[in-house]
Amino acid sequence: KAVVQRVKHVHIRDCKGRQQSPGKPEMQANGRGDINLLGYVRVLHEAGYTGPLDLEVIGAKNYDVIQCAIIAAEERRVAEAAAILPSAAFDVLQDVAGLDEGQLIDTLRTLVDRELLEEVAEDRFEFRHALVRDAVAGQLLGRERRRLLERALDAVTRHEPDDVATRARLAAGAGRFDDMVELAREGVGRYLRDGSSFVA
Repeated sequence: KAVVQRVKHVHIRDCKGRQQSPGKPEMQANGRGDINLLGYVRVLHEAGYTGPLDLEVIGAKNYDVIQCAIIAAEERRVAEAAAILPSAAFDVLQDVAGLDEGQLIDTLRTLVDRELLEEVAEDRFEFRHALVRDAVAGQLLGRERRRLLERALDAVTRHEPDDVATRARLAAGAGRFDDMVELAREGVGRYLRDGSSFVA
């Protein structure tokens, strides 16, 4: 804590290993190296650090704007998709994020290694901390959030049609109220028959 109090600014470049080169820019994206980024930031916060924090990626001067944007975009899309779902199945995340299987596996591995997400069951992921999930969901613009909820509703309907409660909640958030009412009617009858009065 005494050391942190003397720190004026923090620069982090998350790299693999101790080799001379930091590696390709794609491999310097936060969470793809050896740093426990969440733990590092937690220590800074607990020590009362309020200065600037710079997460660096270097070596991309020959990259065009699109290449630079893609480095972080995949992780952001998956995190946002997971944030609007109480528990996200792999196939649902893939549809909502618009990634192929290999891209999604790599991105999920990064987010799990960073301790943002955890695999709570095979092919099912959730945020480790509700506050982080709420923060990710909260930074979405209104229209952006509705479009994500629409894609999530279509994906859950396609892959998990029996999860009527999640479909109804997504329909409400997406503003598809006719679908919500229909799903609510279907869900009440189904959950009562199953003895799940609380869910109904």
